[in-house]
This record gives sequence, C-alpha cells and structure tokens, in this order.
Amino acid sequence: MDKIIKNEFKFGIKFLIITISLNPILNQLSKLNFEIFGFDISISFLYYIFLGLLTFCMYIFSLAITSHKSIYQIIGNRLLIIILRLPLFFTMAWAISKIYTVLLRIQV
Repeated sequence: MDKIIKNEFKFGIKFLIITISLNPILNQLSKLNFEIFGFDISISFLYYIFLGLLTFCMYIFSLAITSHKSIYQIIGNRLLIIILRLPLFFTMAWAISKIYTVLLRIQV
C-alpha cells in the first residue's frame, strides 16, 4: 500500500512541477478572461485554483505516507480525480454558457 501511495505522490509532484513550469505562459495570457454564466473568470484564477488544489492533494498524500492511515489515501485519490477533471469541467461550463447565451439571443 505504501508503494501505491508513493507512486501517486511521485505522479502528483511531477504534475505539480509541470503546472508550475507553465507560469511564464500564464503571465502572457493573464489578461484573457472567459465569461461563464455571467461571471468573468481569468485564466490566472483557474490556474491558481488548479495549483492550490494540487498542492493540497500532495499534502494529503504526504500525510498518508507518514501516518499510514488509509483515510488520507482515499481523500487524496478523490481529490486527485477532481483536480484532473477540473479543466474539463470549466471547458464544459464555458461551452454550456456560450450555448445558453446564443439561445437567449435567438428567443429575444
């Protein structure tokens, strides 16, 4: 079980490093905003939510390694699943929002 947790931790750390290395690209795109259901959401906001959740997930996995409790592994696995689906969720929310605004214009 410890080997599985350590492999998940290694994957998360590598993913965190890749995410942090995208920061220079983010600085160039910092003024890019998306409107999702009437809210203006910037790329940097999405990036920092993703980065914060991924860092918290790595903290949970480190607790699982040091305390040998399976509850931390379960929480870490669930959180990692949510984090990996987060970009898809925001993309789908943006697409649904655009479709909704187009349909609203057609009806008016």
